[in-house]
Amino acid sequence: MIGVQVPTAEREVLQVEVAARPWRRVPLLPAAVVAAVAAGVVWLVHDSMVDDAYITLTYARTLAFHGEWGMIPGMPANSATSPLNVLVLAAFTFVLRSAVHAAGALFIVSAVVLALALRRAAIESGMPSWLGLLGAAAVAFNPLLLSTVGLEMPMAAALLGLLLVSATGRRPLLFGVVAGLLVMTRVDLALFPLIVLFGRPSLLRAWWKWLISALVVTAPWYAFSWLHFGSLVPDTLLIKTWRADWSGYYVATGFEFFYRLTPVPVSLVMVITVAGILCAVGLCLARAAGKGTAAWPWALLGIGGVAHYCAYSLLKVPPYHWYYAPLVIGATIALAGAGGLVAARGRKAFVATVGAVLVASQVVFALGWGMPWRGAPIMTNWGLTADYARIGRAVKEIVGDRAVASPGEIGLLAYFCDCTIVDQFSDRGFVSDALKDRIDQSGALGRTFFQLNYWHFEPVERRPVDFVMRRVMGPGDPFWTISSTTHPPSHLVIEPAPR
Repeated sequence: MIGVQVPTAEREVLQVEVAARPWRRVPLLPAAVVAAVAAGVVWLVHDSMVDDAYITLTYARTLAFHGEWGMIPGMPANSATSPLNVLVLAAFTFVLRSAVHAAGALFIVSAVVLALALRRAAIESGMPSWLGLLGAAAVAFNPLLLSTVGLEMPMAAALLGLLLVSATGRRPLLFGVVAGLLVMTRVDLALFPLIVLFGRPSLLRAWWKWLISALVVTAPWYAFSWLHFGSLVPDTLLIKTWRADWSGYYVATGFEFFYRLTPVPVSLVMVITVAGILCAVGLCLARAAGKGTAAWPWALLGIGGVAHYCAYSLLKVPPYHWYYAPLVIGATIALAGAGGLVAARGRKAFVATVGAVLVASQVVFALGWGMPWRGAPIMTNWGLTADYARIGRAVKEIVGDRAVASPGEIGLLAYFCDCTIVDQFSDRGFVSDALKDRIDQSGALGRTFFQLNYWHFEPVERRPVDFVMRRVMGPGDPFWTISSTTHPPSHLVIEPAPR
């Protein structure tokens, strides 16, 4: 056999091509396995989506079937926190003819994208490919993330996985597209690409590539929102902080609040989150010492999660449980990156064992909570999906085409009633009052922000209602009684509106 000498430069090119070749094909087997597992998760949680998830699903249904942006046909609104989530869910809803099924489909797609993204990032970082899949499982089975299905957080996790890929491979165009999609998912998620940008100077130098691609993604929607709806940022920024009273609890103290309600799932969330934060700190120290550079992009996602948590803590916003999801996702990715670094240095068995134990503990809890779940383990809703579904259909029979004021939780009732149910999420008449209060109570910076954001806003009158629904503590008529995993029994009453 005659040996052929290949010049060094050509040999290096060939090595790069061989390394890149697997990514010319989607790894179908891992994708299929993840999709099958995610479908099982969807079945497990499909009856436990929280009230705010159903606000989003009602938006998606109205857009898919009526071509209107709002909860109620004929009542334009801008209270959907995540425009991208509504748009994607509406597309699935149009095809599947059910917003609930659409939420399940989007969860499956998001899980597959996250798993493949972390797998690719692991390979590009010199880590075992299974480490990415293990990290994705740790995110997907997290009790807090499972309590956000239907909201934007599963999709946000997938996008953060793609953001990691753009950082590990130094891909400015992909970085810009993903950054734009993250901003359309939630404006506050812009913190993640900002931190990645300054942590990867090579991306910062290619500023024109990511800036143009990000603007192409975001500018059309936000220009339309500012001019058509009169607000650049969705009204939820105003609604969620307007007259919000959580008995003195804010994001900074929210873990204590939720721990008192359901200690077991919150403990699982805290263990993996604290471990991830410590790993992010460790990776930062290693970076400063000139070591562990392969895992640096993974650490940046952890730093982004901490920055997001700190920002929300400083704003003193109420501790809605999905506000912690960016911290949990970022910390879990940082934990996976640290594990990958250890595995790449010969301790694969140790990392695989620790990772399997963490994921297995989450799976055991998820299966033990119920099959399927009746209610999310981490939430603050007054009633379960089954309660509100039963009552919502009855309300439809009572009110018909007339308007009814919501008792304070509108998503589930609006979805199952499919009637004109009114509160600050469906009626922009409430925004006028909220905006005046916030401007009066804000400092100079906050006042300027709200005035600019609502520059094109035209106040409207509140929609008159014919009926009012109220929540009364304690059980009442069994049909109207509601309760949840975190709230004692109460009951709803519906009565004619006072004249």
